[in-house]
Amino acid sequence: MVKFIVLIFLMILSSCSHLFYFPDRYLYSDPKQYKISYENIFFKSKDGTKLHGWYLQNKEKKVPSKGLIVFFHGNAQNISSHYGSIGWITKEGYDVFIFDYRGYGLSEGEPYQRGVYEDSLAALNLAHKRLKKEGHKKFIVYGQSLGGIISLR
Repeated sequence: MVKFIVLIFLMILSSCSHLFYFPDRYLYSDPKQYKISYENIFFKSKDGTKLHGWYLQNKEKKVPSKGLIVFFHGNAQNISSHYGSIGWITKEGYDVFIFDYRGYGLSEGEPYQRGVYEDSLAALNLAHKRLKKEGHKKFIVYGQSLGGIISLR
């Protein structure tokens, strides 16, 4: 009986990532549907995994650029289901960079803790370069649900 319990425990631990990550590749909606200007961005994580993100842009001429927000989404779906919760802020003068962790949306690979952490560093580095290039005044990191923990790490 003890061996059976140990075996079950080891099986649970070996599949632990599946308890936290629920990616999918379905396109829920497109920012164009809501008249949000965006750019597809492909970049690489530290280990070479190809990642995908959207750079949602402030195109309002009346509102000067206030800053860049890097958005870390939650554990399920992909950017096409999460951008809506923050996409509206582009009309208030902010640009938003939202990206998918490995295994989500158009990003390659499978999610696991270390890989997702490296993905977040690659996204932050890319956003920081964009910040300098475009002269934004503020750099804001925003995390939703699991994305909050990932961004804090």
